[in-house]
Amino acid sequence: MNLKQMFYFSEIAKSRSFSLAAQNLFVSQPLLSQTVKQLEEELGVTLIYRTNHEFFLTSSGEAFLDSCNSILNSFYDIPNRVKSSNDVCGKVTICMPATLLNIYFPDFLAEFADKYPHIEIEVLEEGSYRVRDMICNHEADLGIVMLPVNSEGMNIYPLVEDECCLVTNDQHRLAKNAVTNLLELENEKLIIYNKNFVLYKEIKEAFGNMGIVPHIVNTSSMPSFIIKMVMLGQGISILPRPVLDATHAAFTTSRLDPKIPWRIALLESKKHYMPIAASCLKDAILNHQFNIKKIEYCIPSPECIEKCTQFNS
Repeated sequence: MNLKQMFYFSEIAKSRSFSLAAQNLFVSQPLLSQTVKQLEEELGVTLIYRTNHEFFLTSSGEAFLDSCNSILNSFYDIPNRVKSSNDVCGKVTICMPATLLNIYFPDFLAEFADKYPHIEIEVLEEGSYRVRDMICNHEADLGIVMLPVNSEGMNIYPLVEDECCLVTNDQHRLAKNAVTNLLELENEKLIIYNKNFVLYKEIKEAFGNMGIVPHIVNTSSMPSFIIKMVMLGQGISILPRPVLDATHAAFTTSRLDPKIPWRIALLESKKHYMPIAASCLKDAILNHQFNIKKIEYCIPSPECIEKCTQFNS
């Protein structure tokens, strides 16, 4: 016997009619009759007594129905039992840029650890391009990236959609702008994220679409360094609004025209097996509201700034 036969028998007993059960199951009545006959032959008992006017389960039929319902209920409950937060265990590797980890994930990971105490999470910090490569190469189960990235072979789930802003100190000629056109930045010194970040390419393309070339004088993976350099008057920057909202530093911002988008997404491979622990993390990320909380960035020392400036010059 099999689960389908048990399911059919349970529906027949509930409907107390072969014809009604056939309608509910979208199968033929002869199929259900044949199913019951096969079960009775296999078990060596009569399960259902029926005439033109009567239909009832025999004592053997009642016992078999109880067993069927118990087995079916256990079968249907497998996903819930497997995903029970106290039972799920395993290791999940997730990869993302350090900036995203810093502003979006501390509270989330703490909540997840409380709910799934037996899941170990390894977080790797890489730029978005490298994150995609690691997913393809089985080096990580999940990735968080800034879009766009190559979507071939990937499932992409958008998480956050925002925009980038111009960042200046309060003495800069553009400091009072509410909106700044990219053409106004043609000869400005830019300090931006480095080439490992999608935003580096997005900024260059946005300038190229306006027919101008950005004058990039410094790049870094650290927003704290970029902001400090801007505050010291070494240039201006273009940074994601959520990154700026997460800092306490004093600077001025304006919106950009045209906009440079900041879109964050969850990334997984279409081809790779997803372990239960990774599936739990994925579901939790997709159901989470990623709110920004202010962060106390470590501002680089003057010596560090001088070394980095020399290195990038």
